[in-house]
Amino acid sequence: NQLPTTARNMITMRLIEMALLLSAVVSVQAAASKRSVCPSSPASVHAKCRMTIVFEQSCDIVRDEMVSRVNGKNNWIDPHNQGIYSLASKSKSSNPLEVHRSTGNQQYTDKINIQYEKQQDNKGCKVTACSTSQVTSVFDFSTNYCNIRNLYCNSSDDGCPIVKTDLTYTEQYNDCWQRKVQSCIATKSKF
Repeated sequence: NQLPTTARNMITMRLIEMALLLSAVVSVQAAASKRSVCPSSPASVHAKCRMTIVFEQSCDIVRDEMVSRVNGKNNWIDPHNQGIYSLASKSKSSNPLEVHRSTGNQQYTDKINIQYEKQQDNKGCKVTACSTSQVTSVFDFSTNYCNIRNLYCNSSDDGCPIVKTDLTYTEQYNDCWQRKVQSCIATKSKF
């Protein structure tokens, strides 16, 4: 039983269309995966905060201040319960910058990715950042938000300790529903 040539051609065309459609779906999913700045988590249910911050300062200045805080320069201490930050990236110039933050008692560690993008006019910096809990969690009491925010908050408006630069910024929340600013400064540090 052979199919007529017309039927075979139609089936072949449908198979090609399906293959092309499947290829397009896989490409879109891969592109979306590359765009996602959020670190993975071994926990299937976990809290996270993904947000965009636009700074008036250049990306070099913003990155330098954040890396300086991660490295504890000038005795900078995380004002959110004295958490401990560390660079996970092989290079402090990698993009995204990969950071770990452990709680002060070192019981929990969160992963943070920070992507820097120069503004077209080179007069500012757009940062997309995401902090992800590495254990099963739903409520994090703003910890993931504070993990990110304390790397750029300023002394003049926020009361945060800085290393070199009082950064000026606006925040946009993409997926960050637990974000109580008051939770971010739980201990008073020296300025």
